[in-house]
Amino acid sequence: MTTAREIMSSPVSTLSHRESLYDAATELFRRGVSGAPVCNDDGGVVGVVSQGDLGEAWLLGDARGRTCIADVMSPDVATALPDEDVKDVAARMVFDGIHRVVVVDTEGTAIGLISPLDILRAVVAAGPFETRAPPREASRFASWPIESVEERQAK
Repeated sequence: MTTAREIMSSPVSTLSHRESLYDAATELFRRGVSGAPVCNDDGGVVGVVSQGDLGEAWLLGDARGRTCIADVMSPDVATALPDEDVKDVAARMVFDGIHRVVVVDTEGTAIGLISPLDILRAVVAAGPFETRAPPREASRFASWPIESVEERQAK
């Protein structure tokens, strides 16, 4: 059995529930991640915020960063214990439409994060497996022309 501890990204980067949208977006960009657990002053996980959450709030009118993360985060946090079977974590992610699971210790402190990419890495590492098409087949799509918004509007 592969456990959550074996595939999680760690250490986990968290954000404070008091951070502004601007500071949070800057921090996610700097770290190269699409979302992060949100912690209160005691270090407890109180939510999860994604680039989508921040972008939506930004588009709806808080361009000056006055709103803090606590106002836009999802308070429903999917968690897993370190020794939980990855198959159970993956099934929950699929069936509940979850993009990140926070791995917590017995005190509820975030010690890792599992994303779909972490699950895929575990699948590939477990290999070998057969694919229907060689990976290079996907490269044919990379040559498709991509129009800019201006080009599409000009047509």
